[in-house]
Amino acid sequence: CRRVSAPLQWRSPSDPDENVKLKKRAEYAAPGGKMHSLVSLLEQRATETDSPWMVGQEMSVADLAVFFSVLKMLRDGDFDGVQADYIDAFPKLAALEKALPEHDVIKAWYATKH
Repeated sequence: CRRVSAPLQWRSPSDPDENVKLKKRAEYAAPGGKMHSLVSLLEQRATETDSPWMVGQEMSVADLAVFFSVLKMLRDGDFDGVQADYIDAFPKLAALEKALPEHDVIKAWYATKH
């Protein structure tokens, strides 16, 4: 999963001109763009299980990596030029996004942070 999530962040289009950067990022996120291809690959992997998790029937490190390095970043609007609801077009990833914060381990972790 890290091989997919890292390029989303580290190789995303940038430009000193904000308008040019936003245009490049829109192309990056559009169907046929690199981001769309990478997120589609994550979606495909997620559909290989009959659970909300990326691998198998239990939450794993893969779920944490995808959630915190991709899904949360996008939903929180931390990726300039990409709508916060971008992930809604990917149903299995959207299901993971909803399931992970409801897991007892994650609830307990969040409780220590607030």
